[in-house]
Amino acid sequence: MKKLLRLILLGLIAYPAINLMVSCSEEEDCSATSRPMAHCYIYKMSGEKVLNDTLDSLTIKTLGTDSVIINNQKKVREIFLPLKYVDETTVLVFHYSKTLRDTVRIYHTNTPYFVSMDCGYQMKQKIDSVSYSKHAIQSIKINNSQAGTDGKENLQLFYK
Repeated sequence: MKKLLRLILLGLIAYPAINLMVSCSEEEDCSATSRPMAHCYIYKMSGEKVLNDTLDSLTIKTLGTDSVIINNQKKVREIFLPLKYVDETTVLVFHYSKTLRDTVRIYHTNTPYFVSMDCGYQMKQKIDSVSYSKHAIQSIKINNSQAGTDGKENLQLFYK
């Protein structure tokens, strides 16, 4: 009986001590501050009307590297484009077929800011302007200049 009483007392003392040690460890969730992206939707003009559009096939590569952002995606309605951290110009090549492609240059301002000791620094990216070739793209409009993780539309891509 004495052994059972000692075991119960030991459990009553050890359980809160172990629980206290485990619950005091902090782990910050850095996923809320994930990488900002330029969020784009595909449109076409029909007279004066703006209509949602879909691209049959799209591959997007970063110029000067072997990075593939989108690889032969079908029925594309929206695109999330990462902007460079080290440069303030991101150059992307949109491949629609083997022969048809457009080059899009996104000029942006990068501003680093400190999040926390656990998450480190993140980058705020403001889209300043866009230039592009006009093989399949008719025009590009900046709808919201601040690239982010909130899902707001940044660029409207109008196709012929």
